[in-house]
This record gives sequence, structure tokens and C-alpha cells, in this order.
Amino acid sequence: MDSLRGLPHALLDLRRTLRPRELLMHRHRSWIRPCGILIAAVAIVTSCATGNDSDPLATGGHQGGGGQGAGEGEGGGNEGGAGGEGGAGGQGGAGEGGGTSSLCGNGVLDPGEACEGNDFGGKTCADFGLGGGTLTCNTHCGVVVSSCSVPENCADFVDNDFDGDADCLDEDCAGAAACVDSCAQPMFTALPTFGDGDTTGRPSTQAASCSSQSGREAIFTFIAPSSDPVMIDVFSLSDMDFTLSVRTGCADPATEIICVDSSGSGSGALTVSVTAGAQYFVVVDGVPPHDGGYFNLQMMGAQPELYCDDFFDDDSDGFLDCDDAADCQGDFACQPGTEPTGAPCSYHSDCAATGSDPACLPEFYGYPGGYCSEFCDLAMPDCSGDAVCVDSGHSVNGVCLDGCTTSADCRPGYECLDVGVSALVCIPGPESECDDNQDNDGNGYFDCADATGCQSSAACTSGPTPTGQPCSVHNECYAIGNDPLCLDEAYWGLPGGYCSQFCDLVQNDCGLLGACYDYGFGNGLGLCLDRCTSQNDCRPGYACGDIGLSSNVCFY
Repeated sequence: MDSLRGLPHALLDLRRTLRPRELLMHRHRSWIRPCGILIAAVAIVTSCATGNDSDPLATGGHQGGGGQGAGEGEGGGNEGGAGGEGGAGGQGGAGEGGGTSSLCGNGVLDPGEACEGNDFGGKTCADFGLGGGTLTCNTHCGVVVSSCSVPENCADFVDNDFDGDADCLDEDCAGAAACVDSCAQPMFTALPTFGDGDTTGRPSTQAASCSSQSGREAIFTFIAPSSDPVMIDVFSLSDMDFTLSVRTGCADPATEIICVDSSGSGSGALTVSVTAGAQYFVVVDGVPPHDGGYFNLQMMGAQPELYCDDFFDDDSDGFLDCDDAADCQGDFACQPGTEPTGAPCSYHSDCAATGSDPACLPEFYGYPGGYCSEFCDLAMPDCSGDAVCVDSGHSVNGVCLDGCTTSADCRPGYECLDVGVSALVCIPGPESECDDNQDNDGNGYFDCADATGCQSSAACTSGPTPTGQPCSVHNECYAIGNDPLCLDEAYWGLPGGYCSQFCDLVQNDCGLLGACYDYGFGNGLGLCLDRCTSQNDCRPGYACGDIGLSSNVCFY
């Protein structure tokens, strides 16, 4: 592993299946440039002249023959020069050819020759609108540019000249407008769009309203083909946090229409209302310190809820599955069943509901065996019996949870707990294992990060070993609170283990000797890494370096 960023993100709950990746735009790499510079897949030559030379690489035509002169003859060569002086009624002199010169090959760049040997008159590949490389001269003194590279486009997320650096990371783009101002050359795309982008090395000139932090951004633009809503979905392919926003004026934040802050979640989606023929700008803005990285972007006309039983808001309208009245409540998947709130289930249609909005809360959201529910209006709760309407964050509306007085009222594996609503409800019991690096109760916190289930257990008692030192279990490590964390070798892959503790990403509460690293848990917590000023501060096998935190840290 090259760095801590390479650790397996086993704890990230990426509940979305990535859709097939397609190219952001299909780019045809053959252009006709001024003066007929043809960049093709075979040879690349200049073709400015219109002479009729049998060699396609020549720069002009054959030497022309003079016409009949009545006094002063006029040369009539094919693309040739003026005829020579003619005698009275005599033969005109030979015109000067515009193609292969009779002097071609003499080692001197003569008039009418594009090149001679290695002499190109000071011209380079750049003079022909190309990138690096070397010009060559053919046997007809014509310039051949097939050894020149395609120039780097500084705003298309592609390494055009194949030198290993794309866009603003390429020295060819130093000072380019697209690398100074993100609005100078936004990436134009037509809907639908499926492709990857990168904010690394890009400017930081625009900010979104939904975040107090702003970093490097990539900006896309499209013309709305109709007035149908457009669904935009972005997914981080690296350790990148970002905001996603849409505006009608690229450099005018006041024209922002909608914004979503996806920091810590790795993905974000929104649906924006558009007007046919209007232009829109989509800003993918990185959030420091990890504001540079790869992402996947998808933009398409809003689709109906594709599946009514996948516990995913396919059309990003805020209404999930059977809570989507327009798309799902007439579907067979949303026909109410007979199982009461809190009972085990496999499908929405297993569960009873007062309307066509049953919900089977699935295991992958932390409900072992499934949990029968229905969607409910948070403002006017409409749950049946003693069930309580709870804002679970799954959909615009809440879900009904089984009310209780004691845990005896709940099915096995569930306990009667206070979740901050009007009554106690049956939910999965507290974290059952505090040292297995798993979120057993599905509440978004694992092991010693779980205040309810683990921080009072012996497994989460602070130990004596400081941050960065070897460990095998959590309670060997020192922690300011009851939240030590051992990044053990078996699970995390760090040789000998690495003592840490959980930290608040805003407060950065690791103490004087630690720095809080956003590992992507998605719950506002990070993990502490050992601060260092030199390699001598780190134990053998670990390096002291900069990974984008407030100070250098020891990492593997």
C-alpha cells in the first residue's frame, strides 16, 4: 500500500451500483486546420499549395513552361512563377516551379522550398498548430509533421499528447485560460452524458452556496434539449469530497438554481428544472483538503422511478420506492400486504399500509431480517396502531417504527429504545461486537465510535499506547474519550497495527500529537494520525509526509 489512502474502504456503505461508464464525449481526433495541416492516423504532411505534383508530400507544382512571347513573354507554369524575358516573337523563358525545386537537395533552403534537410526556416511543430515532436523534410523539400504530437487540450480531461499529464497538470497548459479561470473553457456536453472528470490541478475560482468550503472545481455546460427536468448524479472515484451545483451564469454565483453538499458521502444527486434552449453550468467543486480527484458524472433527462422495490431513489426526486406516488404507488410492488409494523419481511408488498406505500426496511440498512414499515407524513403522522413516524432520511417522508414500552414488546434482535421521538420504538439492538470493525447495528457508527453500544464497554477503554504505535486491539490505544481505534494488520493491512482514535472532523480533537484524517466514514468522524516533522519521528516502516492535512503525518 502506498499510503493510508490505499486502505480498503470496507466501512464505506456504498449502496449504489455504479452504472456503466461511457465516454464523456466522443472525440474525433482528425481535424482540418488552416493551411491544410491534416492530422490523421497515418502520415501528417503540409498541403498548402495547389500545385499538381505527382508526389503528395510536395509543397508546390512542377516547373512551368513559358508561353509564346510577343515581346516580353509571360511564364504560364502550373502554379509557377512569372515567365522570363522573351525576345520579339520568341519563346518565353521557363517559369519558376512552385514544387520540387531544381535546387532541392543542395543543402541550402532556397526560395520556394518549405525545407531543406534539417533546415525548416526556424519553424517547429508548434507553427503547424501541433504539440511537441520533430519536423522532417522529404525528398521533395516538403515538410512532414507525422512525428509531431497532438497538442494538449487543457479542458477535456484527456492526456491528448500522451506525455502522462492531462490538462492543467501538463506544462503545455501553464498559464492557459482554462487553468486560471474555470469559466474560461467549461466542458460542453450534450445530454445524456456519462463520463469521468478530474479536479486535480484545476483552478479554484467558483464556489457553491451549500458549503462553507470551496476548492478546485470542474465545470460542465449543456443546452437543455427540452423543458423536462434533468437528473445529475456525481460519484467520487477517489478520496474526494465535493459539492454539486447548477447555475445559469458560469461566473455568477447569484444565478445558482440548486446545490447539494456531498462531503463525506462520496456521491450526490439532484434533479433540476430547466427551460428548453437555455444554457446551464454544472459545477463539481472539491472540498478541501481533498479537493482534487476523479469523479464520474451522469446527466440525463429525469427518468421515472425505474424500480419500486430496490430501496433507492432512482429518479432523484426525493421520493423512494412506494413513497413515489407518481411512479410506484400503482405498481404491484407497492400493493400492501398483511404483516404489521416491525415484523420480518423481504418485499414491500409483505407489509401492511394505510395507503399504497408499504416499506420493507432492508438488512443492508441495518434491519436484520427486514423490518415492515410504511411511509408516513412527518407533519401529520398517519401510522397504524402504536407505530411512531420517524424521520429516517430514506425519503422525503418518514417511516413508521413499531412503538413499545419494554424490549419484551420487540421481536428478537430488536430492543425498545429512545430515538428522540414521542415514544420508544423497536429498533436493532446496540452494537453487539465492539472490536470487529463492523457496524453491527447499522446506525452508521462502528465499534468504539458507537456511543450507545460500545463506549461503556471494556473494549473501548483508553489504553496507554500513543497514536502511531503498534497495536492489536482497540483498548491498547490511548484516546481522549472512550473511542480508541486500533488499525490492526489483519483488517486494515498496516504492519504491526497502528494506534489511533476517532476524531471530530470539525473540531480536529486528536490532541497536540495527532491530526484528524477524513477516511470517508460519512458520519462526521475521522481517525487520528501521528504528527511528524521528520522521518525520525515515525517508527520503522512508516514514512513522514504530507497527505493534505494541517501537518505532516506518519503513514504507511
